[in-house]
Amino acid sequence: MLQKCANPGCTAPFRYLRNGKLFHVEIDSQGDIRISPVLARHQPLKMEYFWLCDDCAVSVTIKFDPSQGLIVAPLAARAMRRARAAS
Repeated sequence: MLQKCANPGCTAPFRYLRNGKLFHVEIDSQGDIRISPVLARHQPLKMEYFWLCDDCAVSVTIKFDPSQGLIVAPLAARAMRRARAAS
């Protein structure tokens, strides 16, 4: 179960799906990782969810790095402007 923001530097508790941004991470039978919208309609081998609070979601995202695995990474400048405009 989700307990807090996926950003290691943030302690915001998870309370509602309407706040922040939810990530659906799938690992298929070949070990490939795909980060997709929560509404995807297929059956992965393994599935996990990660959540970023509202404050973190405007500046960081969840990404896969082959050498480190899943990481919290800064958003590109263009994506940050869009996220701030939507809030």
